[in-house]
Amino acid sequence: MTGPKFNLSISVVVYRSDHDLLRDVLAALSAAVRQALSKNVIGTCRTWLIDNGNEGDFLEKLSASAGLADLNSLVLHNDANIGFGRAHNIALCETTSDCHLILNPDAVLEETALVEGLMHLDRNPRTVMVCPFAEDQNGERAYLCKRYPSWLTLFARGFLPQWARPVERLARYECQDYPDDIATHNVEIVSGCCMLGRTCALKQVGGFDEAYFLYFEDFELSLALGQNGSIDYVPSMRIVHHGGRTSSKGLGHIGMFGRSALRFFRNNDWRWM
Repeated sequence: MTGPKFNLSISVVVYRSDHDLLRDVLAALSAAVRQALSKNVIGTCRTWLIDNGNEGDFLEKLSASAGLADLNSLVLHNDANIGFGRAHNIALCETTSDCHLILNPDAVLEETALVEGLMHLDRNPRTVMVCPFAEDQNGERAYLCKRYPSWLTLFARGFLPQWARPVERLARYECQDYPDDIATHNVEIVSGCCMLGRTCALKQVGGFDEAYFLYFEDFELSLALGQNGSIDYVPSMRIVHHGGRTSSKGLGHIGMFGRSALRFFRNNDWRWM
């Protein structure tokens, strides 16, 4: 029997997360890690739980609880909320793994998700990152792959009521034409709620751009990684994402979204329509 194909590292950044949901996320993550260990897909796993929200000793208690031992977790507490990408970069700078999983505290992996994603990376040496199939908590599709956006597309998707949305424009932006029975290569942009990438590729581009505090750091990272290999949509890798729309999170989030969008378009290509 050959040895394990990969050593895996994982980072989960926590900021005022729902504690019950976070327990479910980590329990599902532990089950997925156990599956990958049992299939000899991974040999070791190291998980960083990074506290951006003054959680006290909750994360230590949670990481030590029954059923989570496979995560081999390390809890880091930041003095303040340092931002999504900067917090994940702490783990990326420290790890010496082969592959790294960036996971939101509201993204629940199916048990086979890691095996499916890692085996796809093993079969496709040019692939630098994979993105899963996702549903929301209501069982509706959550499209994590994106084509390069315009200002009009982002505004329509984030802020227009359902009846006023340009359906065909948004379907193209959300890559709804991608098949769900085979992998799609060379995806432009994928969501940061669940990214499984080659650690060397993530390090080569410097991880997340820390100039972004929240929003669009995953877009920027995707474009950078795409210069060095293929980002693939792997529908056999599946998650449930308990996420919400930016417009439902209040004026503070809307302001951060707008500032990050402005930075993204300044760094890349301005598209209005």
